[in-house]
Amino acid sequence: MPLSFLHFDSTQRENKSDGPFKSSFKLANSMRNVKKIYLKSAEIPCGYFNFRTPQTFSFLLSYYGLSFYGLSAWDIPNIATIAYTPVETTNYNLVVNDDNNASAQQNIWPYFFATPRRVTIENEPVIFKILIPIGNYSIDSLVTYINSAITNLYNAFKDRFTIFSRTIPVLSKVQVAASSAFPVGYLQMTHAGCITMLSNILGFNGTETDQVLIRSTKLYNLNPDTCLYMYFPNIPHKNTHFNNQLVSFKIPITSGYQAIEFNQENVNFAQYIELHDSTFILNKIQLIVYDRQGNYIDNNNYDFTFTLAFETE
Repeated sequence: MPLSFLHFDSTQRENKSDGPFKSSFKLANSMRNVKKIYLKSAEIPCGYFNFRTPQTFSFLLSYYGLSFYGLSAWDIPNIATIAYTPVETTNYNLVVNDDNNASAQQNIWPYFFATPRRVTIENEPVIFKILIPIGNYSIDSLVTYINSAITNLYNAFKDRFTIFSRTIPVLSKVQVAASSAFPVGYLQMTHAGCITMLSNILGFNGTETDQVLIRSTKLYNLNPDTCLYMYFPNIPHKNTHFNNQLVSFKIPITSGYQAIEFNQENVNFAQYIELHDSTFILNKIQLIVYDRQGNYIDNNNYDFTFTLAFETE
């Protein structure tokens, strides 16, 4: 059966108001009796962020845990919460400073016979919640951002919480010696008091507790994208995903941010989809690019090219 080739460039898509990863192409010549479509190559500049939704890094800080001073569970106040939310929605030239937002929700005594009131007590447990904006982060820039936010929170609220008179927690990569950092993939936080991690974006699973140093139980992973999924919603074909996720072709990711991902059939395995409607007339190619979780990816207006081969009767 003969093969015909078509080359596509997202700069020439019909729907310029949408991003390149949601493109529509009108074919100059309609095609009939298409049996199979092959992905021959794809050239994709990687412009999408590794943090595509805002993430929260949080930890609970207390010197004596939740049962300090021999108080019963009935006597223990609610945990105070301090949140840091940047005004910026992305991390373009983002610097954590006083222009960003910070808020504190102090504990409320749960006594049924008293009117609830906002109070602070000595050594009360505090949950820190730091919002990390959408953006592309290295491990060093992310750790720097979080540490800067912690410092600002301490400066803003140390007068309200006596716990702040102690040493400020510091997040860092695991060190093999006091004077040299070795990025083996784990993170740690040091403080004189008790820290319990509540977040897992950096390898913490939420159960770590320590009095002096707390270390992540898993490796941090800021680049979870091992592949992209290209899907053609207007073409009647058999889905290629085992669980019917929207996938026509899988494009492995081997390069980093702002590098060009080059996928070619003679470098990777051959991929094709089979059409199951013999009467279908192909006059348009619509595509959407998803991540591994099935979420649409914004490639920040980076255009890309690809080549398809069409097998007809």
